[in-house]
Amino acid sequence: MAAPSPVLVSAKWLSEMAQRSLGGPRLRVLDASWYLPMMRRDGRKEFLQAHIAGASFFDIDECVDPASKFDHTLPSPEIFADYVGNLGVGNDSHVVVYDASDFGAFTCTRVWWMFRFFGHPRVSVLNGGLRNWVREGHPVTAGHARAQPARFTATRSHPSWVKSFEEVTRNISQQEFQVVDVRPLQRFLGVQPGHIPLSKCMPFFGFLDHEGMFLPTEQLKQFFEKSQVDLKKPLGLVYDGSWYEWFSKAPPEHVISQIRSLVSAQWLADAIKNNLVGPKLRVLDTSWYLPKTKRDPKAEFVQKHIPGSSFFDIDECSDRSSALDHMLPSPELFSRYVGALGIGNDTHVVVYDTSDFGSYSAPRVWWMFRLFGHSLVSVLEGGWRSELAEVSPPPRKNEGRKEKSYRRE
Repeated sequence: MAAPSPVLVSAKWLSEMAQRSLGGPRLRVLDASWYLPMMRRDGRKEFLQAHIAGASFFDIDECVDPASKFDHTLPSPEIFADYVGNLGVGNDSHVVVYDASDFGAFTCTRVWWMFRFFGHPRVSVLNGGLRNWVREGHPVTAGHARAQPARFTATRSHPSWVKSFEEVTRNISQQEFQVVDVRPLQRFLGVQPGHIPLSKCMPFFGFLDHEGMFLPTEQLKQFFEKSQVDLKKPLGLVYDGSWYEWFSKAPPEHVISQIRSLVSAQWLADAIKNNLVGPKLRVLDTSWYLPKTKRDPKAEFVQKHIPGSSFFDIDECSDRSSALDHMLPSPELFSRYVGALGIGNDTHVVVYDTSDFGSYSAPRVWWMFRLFGHSLVSVLEGGWRSELAEVSPPPRKNEGRKEKSYRRE
């Protein structure tokens, strides 16, 4: 096996290699830019507009396991080999990866790790990324020539580097390795929501200085110590299913979260864009109006609502034997009603309404859930007026949800 290349290379080093015409099959540069939907950036489009000369684009949405329903899970060795081979990477290539994020490094480290996992030690990260490359005055180009395909052989050289859902679950009781969560603190605490039990929060940008450069060794050690991660003990390396698999599979007691009474429009937009709406997260439009307003909330819901939401009718979910409006239903009736909306006892419920006030009937429904023993409920702050909603066709009956059993605690 070839000797490992340095983990980091400088912009100056890469520029000198280019000036000496050492690029090509022996030195391949890959732009691995990718962004969260909320960032509203297109990595491939930006690559076509400006990139380091000679670079090829590595799309982490394409180089994945096509059979997985989760984002960015590892592909097979055959898929990886075919993909990077088409980028001109051979087993004797020194690969340098970077991205164009404002942090200095965001997704390029994932690609660096993938090469190492598949048995290719000759891979480095461009320290500071495109941000530092431009800051130091090096040129970028819009021209792009497809690299000559190369033969690449990939092997699963380090199978212990990847942990499964079952291994991470077992680790909660056995504590064979440490789990580090590199998402921002607010997501770790519950904005996404929550984290794996016993995991430590080390946001990825904490590994970088204010200019996007990786911290020196001593400062990195201090970061680990401050985060209470012991470098002398095993780390879990990579949990491939990541938070999205954990959130969808783990029992409620294994999703450590600080559920808040209010959630923001940005929080919900992020959850929708990351396909988290489902059995573990339900959104309810609880709109209701006085007759004199001459508004029909159910008709308005059919015309427009927050994507993935269901309609909660407070006229129906009430004690129908009472002569008064909106009297509390029995626990049994409430359980049947919300269960038919796909809500179980482990579901985080977000309620909103479309009133011009920002909130009118939603707090009532929030209170009903709390009264009937369901604490995993939040109100969308600002409601419909938060400008999150998009035009969405009316859902078919039970489309996207299955009726669940709901039991009052």
